[in-house]
Amino acid sequence: MKLVPHFPTFQKASRKILAAEPVQGLLDETVSRMMGRRKHVQLAAVDSTGLESTAASPYFVRRRSRQENPWKTVVYHRYPKLAIVCKTFNQFIIAFQTHRGPKPDVDELKGLLVQTRRRVGVKVLVADAGYDSESNHEFSRNAIGARTIIPAKHGRPSNKPARGKYRRLMQTRFDQNTYRHRAQVETTVSMVKRRQGNHILGKTYWSQTRELRLMVLTHNIMILWCGILFYSAVRTLRKTNQATGSNHRTTPPEN
Repeated sequence: MKLVPHFPTFQKASRKILAAEPVQGLLDETVSRMMGRRKHVQLAAVDSTGLESTAASPYFVRRRSRQENPWKTVVYHRYPKLAIVCKTFNQFIIAFQTHRGPKPDVDELKGLLVQTRRRVGVKVLVADAGYDSESNHEFSRNAIGARTIIPAKHGRPSNKPARGKYRRLMQTRFDQNTYRHRAQVETTVSMVKRRQGNHILGKTYWSQTRELRLMVLTHNIMILWCGILFYSAVRTLRKTNQATGSNHRTTPPEN
């Protein structure tokens, strides 16, 4: 490419490539390359996050809120929202949904699980209390085959047993050791925002949706590329060791 195409060229291409079906196909390919012959994920986590839809300084807004009569106390009323399911081992995203917040998390889980099951099987799924509902437990365990670990804290605080079989199970036999791995999905969200920014440039709902989809694909491709560079360095080091007679170990980490 000798010349940079005109802006409308990229705009028209993004509308086609980042449409719903093409993006799902691209995500299928990244997950397939990461998983290889493996068909199941041992542990996955789900969470959602909101991103800034304006370039206004949050510090300025907080400073104005300390005044006696602040003229502006919030940056936004509606904001782009991204919900993801990721592998806790390597922060790789295997399913996502885009919405416009504020919106409760509890209604998003079933759609994420259906999308996840098309690509891989999940043995254990951890989520925070925002996804707590008996129907989510039943759908995940009976329809998807994934054991859910979600704190039964939705609703008003009470000493009474929770309603529903699986929500009561969460109160009596909660697996805290496994649930602590939920922090990895927070790490995934942090990776996306630190590397690609927490500010969405799009102004309309669909342009913001396309940008969120691109952020997910970019995150996965970056992880795949890091893996390619790592194994390439391992092979180079092994060849060097064989040529020099060195016995340094170069065992790659498990996936």
